[in-house]
Amino acid sequence: MATPEGSGEQRASPRVAPRGGPVLRTLGLAVLVVAAFVVGVVAMSLGEDDEPGDAELAAGLEPDAEPETPDALPEEPLEPFGGDEGAVDVAEDYAGQPLVVNFWATWCAPCVEEMPDFQAVHEELEGDVAFLGVNVRDAPSNAEPFVDELGITYDLAVDEPGSWWEAAGGFAMPTTLFVGPDGEIEDAHAGVLSAEELRDRIASSLGVAPTD
Repeated sequence: MATPEGSGEQRASPRVAPRGGPVLRTLGLAVLVVAAFVVGVVAMSLGEDDEPGDAELAAGLEPDAEPETPDALPEEPLEPFGGDEGAVDVAEDYAGQPLVVNFWATWCAPCVEEMPDFQAVHEELEGDVAFLGVNVRDAPSNAEPFVDELGITYDLAVDEPGSWWEAAGGFAMPTTLFVGPDGEIEDAHAGVLSAEELRDRIASSLGVAPTD
């Protein structure tokens, strides 16, 4: 896991799949992971003199650590991603449907690692479970090309100051929340989730599984 920094911006509509074949996409993802790891190491070094809370974030957490989350998502709207207009009112926009909220950033190597799996599970469950990726304390110049490169098509929003992430119980990156149709947070996980682990969490907490 990694510690948040930088600034963020706006929400995505469906994206065009990245150019190039599977080998090129695999190489591209590997480069992104290495780059995110390097940035994360630098962030950890710079964070040594920060307040205790920031130092704890910089030190990272065990992969199976679980955040202490509130009963429901914050009421404040999020900023849109990628130049879209209008705030993202999560409670209103996703009312009545199961929702997976994933907090991510390009400087977070584990986030980079798991996002292709989130995209794959989103495609399997599209129409049954909504996905929202919240970009935390990131630079738009990094986040927007990254989304295009990976071909992410699920909804995206921006939490530039990280306050929404904190209000939702976030204390490490990545963090994923599983929200029921009534808006209550049913489950939360801090750390990387593989596609299989994500499917299992969705099935156990939201009662939805792929039909194939």
